This record gives sequence, structure tokens and C-alpha cells, in this order.
Amino acid sequence: MKKLILFLTLSSVLLFCSGCESGRIDINSETKNQCKQILDYLSSCDSEGLKDLFCKTVSSESDFDNQLSEALELFDGSVVSYDIRSTGANERIVDGKQSEIHISPHICDIKTDKDKTYSIQYYSYLINVEEPDFQGLSELSIECEDGQIFVLGNYETGHNL
Repeated sequence: MKKLILFLTLSSVLLFCSGCESGRIDINSETKNQCKQILDYLSSCDSEGLKDLFCKTVSSESDFDNQLSEALELFDGSVVSYDIRSTGANERIVDGKQSEIHISPHICDIKTDKDKTYSIQYYSYLINVEEPDFQGLSELSIECEDGQIFVLGNYETGHNL
């Protein structure tokens, strides 16, 4: 009888704990994936792929396509190595579900096959249930080794401030 009670208790605990995480986004793995996508699109000069990562509010701005072309011209070469040093993240839970996840990663020591070095910081909503048009990147800054900084998008446009 004790074994049966112990078994039922353990089963209930396992079921309860595993149910809590279903449907949740793993912020760390999603951030790493988004960083890799950004670097892949910059490496291959894929303007459509990079544009698709941005939120609708920012990517529909009148000068966005020109900014995007400038960013791709600035980034020289294919990425051979990089380091994600820090990732700021905010998460809002409503009724037990993730309703908003905002990240701000910093990708450092980006080396290309053209012997260039860059640093990138960006802001993105992985989820924004209340304002779906804000979901995606709002701003991406590329810093060159000479200190030149290029900003694609606009943080304030892509957030309900």
C-alpha cells in the first residue's frame, strides 16, 4: 500500500512538473538561434531573410529598405566566428502563459573571412501577444572595428513606449 501511494505521489509530481513547461519558449535557445540567423543573413547578403526578422512596424517604415541595403554593404564577408557575451531578457507571464518576451543580445568578436571584426547589439520581441506587430527585431546596431556604428531600424518605433 505504501508503495502504491509513493508511486501515485511521484507520478503526480512528475506529471505536474512536466506540464508546467509545455508550450514555453526557451529564451536562451531562441536567442542563440536568432543570433545565428542574423549572422547568416548578413554573411550571405540576404536582404529578404534579414527583413523578415524585423517586426512589421519597423520593416514597413519608408526608409527601412535603404537602411537594410546600407547595412548589408557595410558588413564585409562571411562570419567565421563570434561570441554571444550577454543577453538581457524580460518576460511577462499572464495566466500562466508567456505573453511577452523581450531580448537584447550583444554579439561580440564577430570575425569574417575578409579579416573584418564587428560587434552587434539588437532588440527583439520573441513574443508580444498584446502588440503582435512589434514581434521581431526593432533595432540592430553594427559596430565596425574602426568604431563606426550603423543602426538599422528604430528601438522606439518597435516598442510601445
